[in-house]
Amino acid sequence: FDEGLLSGWQEKEALPSPPFQAIRDLATFVGREAVLQTVASHLKADFQSYVYVLEGACGAGKTVVAARLAYQLRQYFADGILWARVDLSDPLSILRQFATAYGLDTEGFTDVSSLSALVRGLLAEKKVLVVLDNVASEQEIEPLLPPSGRCAVLVTTHQRNLLGLAAHYFSIPSFSPGEALSLFTQALGADRVEKERASLLAV
Repeated sequence: FDEGLLSGWQEKEALPSPPFQAIRDLATFVGREAVLQTVASHLKADFQSYVYVLEGACGAGKTVVAARLAYQLRQYFADGILWARVDLSDPLSILRQFATAYGLDTEGFTDVSSLSALVRGLLAEKKVLVVLDNVASEQEIEPLLPPSGRCAVLVTTHQRNLLGLAAHYFSIPSFSPGEALSLFTQALGADRVEKERASLLAV
């Protein structure tokens, strides 16, 4: 056995998996096919210069649609899916969450401006989907936006005309009667839904 054959070989360390921070995808997801297809086509653009916004009333399912898109596009965004509940955290904490997802030490960054610059530099050459959930104002997310390029940004909000920056809006309406019955069928079974059809549609 010639040990020289192995002299130039070194075992390569496995590359870490890209971060995937999306919430759980619902097994009972129904409908929304048209909006899923339309928004996905925009998010997959080669160059991103817009923020894409899912807007609708509370309970319309904006967050669920965003989660479904994250799972559908997971392989497309090779450098990861970042997710933040903007109403439950502050910009500095969210920026730390994003940075540490890629192994960056943020201990020396104590203000939003410097940490935002760090994260923007990190994401400048990456292909990442950034989901900012339950946003109330553009000021909340301004420091969280990556530079224009290969990253895509998806925002959910119940505010109309939320953003003063370039944004493309998609409305998430309430469920149609057919979609509501499909959802009840998955949860309760076809027989019960048929028996209680009138009552369920009145809910």
